[in-house]
Amino acid sequence: MAAADNQATAQTEAGSRDQIDTTPATREQLDSYLAIFTSATNWTYGERTPGELAGTWVLADGGGHRIIFDVDGRPGTFSEELVNGKMTAGIYAVSDQGHIAAVSKGDGISLGSHFKFDGQFISGPRGPNPSVRWQRVDTSQ
Repeated sequence: MAAADNQATAQTEAGSRDQIDTTPATREQLDSYLAIFTSATNWTYGERTPGELAGTWVLADGGGHRIIFDVDGRPGTFSEELVNGKMTAGIYAVSDQGHIAAVSKGDGISLGSHFKFDGQFISGPRGPNPSVRWQRVDTSQ
């Protein structure tokens, strides 16, 4: 696929046109992100055991903000809801201690996300709050 096929053009408020990278997040980007987690070891790309994370998770306080693991049944895929309601697309890994690292792209931005899975809830930062919890609401992904 030509590089131009992975570009979308956006119209800014000023009327200029900017190129937005729409290529999916890569395994190389995830590996680069994993390198910053010096205390976590033994990473598994995707779930450590089947069904561990698959599905949709939302903030436990009722604030929405979806994160999805194994999107549409595709192992190792990840999606996170942006402030504007659009979803990112990416990949994730889980450490033997339950740390989750994900890289994803959407709406012209790239995200590096990190969470901790305790067997029931996922916790991690969101916006100005350094620790929120997500609960699973759907396992059919």
